[in-house]
Amino acid sequence: MKETFELIISDLKLAMELLPDQVIVKTRPSKVAAMAALAKIYLYMQDYEQAELYASKVYGLMNNLIDFNQLDVTSNRPFAALHEEMIYLAYSMEGAELLNEDDVNISPALYRQYDLDDLRKFIYFKDKGEGVIGFKGNYVGNFQPILQVFQLMKSISYWQSVKLEEVEKWKVFNL
Repeated sequence: MKETFELIISDLKLAMELLPDQVIVKTRPSKVAAMAALAKIYLYMQDYEQAELYASKVYGLMNNLIDFNQLDVTSNRPFAALHEEMIYLAYSMEGAELLNEDDVNISPALYRQYDLDDLRKFIYFKDKGEGVIGFKGNYVGNFQPILQVFQLMKSISYWQSVKLEEVEKWKVFNL
């Protein structure tokens, strides 16, 4: 497994050198897409320092977050397919969606955790009637790298690093 990760990391670092900084069409990979993939790989490997580093680089180059106040919360697809947060769009045409969002129902307990003034409640979910809450889907209806994810990855990596440092500090006292 270690060798596989090393090869992936090596390939992505080479891609960062070879790919253009910016692309006109988001179906073409860019340097930022390679950095985004590195951040995800490092987070998966629990190398939080590197995950935070690459997530910060992504966010430093692309920091246009969607203003949810500008979205149509009544729409079944409130996000444009190739919006400003999209880093790279790629998927297989055959079986492009693992699960059709019309098939996904959300736990009422989860739905109730969102406040009435939280726009995410109306952007991500829909009332299907008879107490059934459905998932509208995400930014493009499947799982693609978007900027908001890297903002979260940066935070997770940072706090995980801080937590690990705290654990080490307390080990000195044998607690």
